[in-house]
Amino acid sequence: MRAFLNLTAFLAFAAALAYAVLEWESLDPVARFFAPFAAVGLALLAYGALAPRLTPTPPLLVAVNPAPAAPRPSFAREIVLGCVAAIALSLAFWYLIPAFSGLNPSLLLADPSLLLISLAAFLALAGLPLTVLAWALFSAARRWRRYALARELAQRVRFAGSAIVLPEEVEYEVGVVGLREFYGRFMYWRRVVEGGFQPLARARGNAVSVPSVPLFIAARRASSSFFFYGSEGFLRAPAVKLLTGRYGGLYILLLEPGYAERVVAFGGALAKYSSTPGGALLELEWNGSGGRAAGIALRVGVHSRLYAREYVKVVELRLRKPGSTRFAVAWRGAKPVVLPELSVSDARRALGAREILAGDPAGAPTELEVTVYGLASKKSSVVPLGR
Repeated sequence: MRAFLNLTAFLAFAAALAYAVLEWESLDPVARFFAPFAAVGLALLAYGALAPRLTPTPPLLVAVNPAPAAPRPSFAREIVLGCVAAIALSLAFWYLIPAFSGLNPSLLLADPSLLLISLAAFLALAGLPLTVLAWALFSAARRWRRYALARELAQRVRFAGSAIVLPEEVEYEVGVVGLREFYGRFMYWRRVVEGGFQPLARARGNAVSVPSVPLFIAARRASSSFFFYGSEGFLRAPAVKLLTGRYGGLYILLLEPGYAERVVAFGGALAKYSSTPGGALLELEWNGSGGRAAGIALRVGVHSRLYAREYVKVVELRLRKPGSTRFAVAWRGAKPVVLPELSVSDARRALGAREILAGDPAGAPTELEVTVYGLASKKSSVVPLGR
């Protein structure tokens, strides 16, 4: 469905742009006004189609070091809105300057009604682009400040023994973060984040003992529409929310996997998920029976407005020939992650991985799907991981 909608939009933008180029002299001003938007839409669609194919194949081994980290901000939304607003503003001035060039300023001052009409025309054409451009700049500046503060705290925070040591004494809450993030299946450019922070206790100090909550993270870098990129997946981890001080409003998550193991056998294929404090492993072995290929997918359940529940693939492995393959995560110790806002995307970016999975999936909406592919059919077995 997503590919069909992208193809339809691409063809529509291409046809509109080709018509505008061929018939430019005969176009009325309204049609000329929308021609640059068709060019921008065509470029965005082309970039969205090519960017995933130009990026390197994700490695089958991800290493997570224990140094505290914070994500870098993403300004995709602000950049797009700012570019569209700038184009609209340029076109507005393109039409307004010739219209006002012949007016005498003294006439405008002498006739209040003419002045009001001129101001109304300016606001009608340039008011909305100016507002959107100002909002994009303000949002980008505010986001940059929050993420810069998170990176500053990540450089000053320490993890000693089983406690997080803060650079100053503050009031804080300890609790559990549970998040599911995905893109809407109908409005597939819209990012949806479910869940949040559940506080368990409140205290004051500079040494924080986090609650004993089993970590589980399963997330991947996913594209929504055009060139917006985010994450889809699930995150559950112990967390600290700072309430006062210079870093008030920031979250510190302590990510350290625990022990877990799940094994699924189906149609000559053997799938295994295992997790230890040293990392996690997703393996697939296939003896060649039952079909022409075999695959395994770790999926996370999400809720959408059109469906009661559906699943997004986090990690997928396939074998074309008998043998084995694996996706491994090496975890070299407990890792504090500082987030300015709660999202799976920020946690994944702070870990520096395109795909990540680790921890105990008990209670999480996850499952393993093992598939054996035939010539024109496939057989699958789905086993819940979070049982």
